[in-house]
Amino acid sequence: RERFVAVLGHDLRTPLNAIKMAGAILLAADLTDEQTSFAQKIVRAADRMNRMIGDLLDFAALRAGTLVVDRKRCDIASVTGEVIDELRLAHADRLVAFDAEGDCTGAFDSQRMAQVVSNLIANAITYSPQSSPVLVRVRGIATVVEIEVHNEGSPIPGEERACIFTPFKRGDGKRKSGGLGLGLFIANEMVRAHGGSISLHSEEAEGTTFTVHVPRAA
Repeated sequence: RERFVAVLGHDLRTPLNAIKMAGAILLAADLTDEQTSFAQKIVRAADRMNRMIGDLLDFAALRAGTLVVDRKRCDIASVTGEVIDELRLAHADRLVAFDAEGDCTGAFDSQRMAQVVSNLIANAITYSPQSSPVLVRVRGIATVVEIEVHNEGSPIPGEERACIFTPFKRGDGKRKSGGLGLGLFIANEMVRAHGGSISLHSEEAEGTTFTVHVPRAA
């Protein structure tokens, strides 16, 4: 089953990347407002499908115990900035603010950490009002690097917080999305594989903040 998912995911990504590239080329052209809106929808849909495929592949690897974390020296602030640039392309109508402080370098798997950041920001965009900003901050603190992703909107209900990192669990009602319910689970597993942790704070007056702490080295 895991092998089938891996082959399927690989085969689906080739045409999907072509669709996403075509959408990006269209956005760079001189289009009418209506045409730009359609092109943005193409890029958003392709981006969402790509994340779903990635989540399935990672879930299969986690089940099979074959997920590998390749830690090399990199800058989490730079990794986060690149992820945000990609997400801004897919969500041109949303404001994603980014701030970095201190030394954010260390021994990390840059690809896996990019996934963590991407999943958390995509989650914040999905579950916040369209007119509100998503705030991302990366800070180097002593032996760890901290990543915060904050969004406004309705808080996560208490009963959902208890299983927020459980696979295939999605929000009900206003918090329901079209995803598979794997994004936060995979983000949590990636962070744990780095020896780190993710915490959640969600209140009516303060919004929702996911905070990641990852040690600079294993």
